[in-house]
Amino acid sequence: MRGILNNEIIKVRNPNSTRPWQHVLDPLNGYLTLAEKLWSSGSQFSEGWNFGPLENDEKPVKWIIKKLTEQWSQEIRTDIDNSVNPYEENHLRLNCIKANSILGWMPKLKLEQGLELITEWYKQYEQNNNMREITEQQIEKFQKLL
Repeated sequence: MRGILNNEIIKVRNPNSTRPWQHVLDPLNGYLTLAEKLWSSGSQFSEGWNFGPLENDEKPVKWIIKKLTEQWSQEIRTDIDNSVNPYEENHLRLNCIKANSILGWMPKLKLEQGLELITEWYKQYEQNNNMREITEQQIEKFQKLL
């Protein structure tokens, strides 16, 4: 986003790689759900948990760039980074079955909705608006999905 705001060329290492993209409010909701369970039921929930997107909402880097370009309404300049980089897996995924089945947690935002919130937030930031208000408004929108 910094590159977009500064109108820089963004170096992209692996445009076909898929990552577990999600808006920060979704895993935060998972952490709060887990905290409530820990408070009410104690150590039975004190173990590792993953909070990630649904499998059918996983997208490659090039899809993210395309959607951000559409939502930003201006060209986002990218360039493929062909330099030697450390090895990266092509497809990363979080196994969230335990959070889904035991905590009843599921992501509330589709990836495209999360990108819309991010784009909206950064456009407001770019205009020097009150970011606390913008953030609180977005949290209220998210809470309506719960």
